[in-house]
Amino acid sequence: MGQSMPGRFLSLRVKRLRRVWPAVRIIFRGDSGFCRWRVLAWCEHQGVGYIVGIAKNKRLNRIIEEALTQAEQEVAELDHKVRRFVEFDYKAASWDHHRRVMAKIEVTDKCRNPRYVLTNLTGDPETLYDKL
Repeated sequence: MGQSMPGRFLSLRVKRLRRVWPAVRIIFRGDSGFCRWRVLAWCEHQGVGYIVGIAKNKRLNRIIEEALTQAEQEVAELDHKVRRFVEFDYKAASWDHHRRVMAKIEVTDKCRNPRYVLTNLTGDPETLYDKL
């Protein structure tokens, strides 16, 4: 079975880094183009941390709907932008197990702007989102 383009890209770079620094902790950060089952499974098998975007979809939006509605109410009452984070376990149909998703909920008087990030790292969602 061949690797996808994102998988080959990542595999080559990790091998090169480990050749020079065998004990270094590697954390991969990528956009939603890298949110593929094979890439995620490869990272988990190789001990590579990851934090990658995951495209919005109806199922993710449904999971955070209550938090979005609460944020909209707060915006209406207090007249300021609201930004908060929630996290949950999620399993896409093509995945073999649940993975950690962090959602950044941002609401203004004009719109909702949820963003989703998938990670195998531990830590506070806001810190991971903002710092990594």
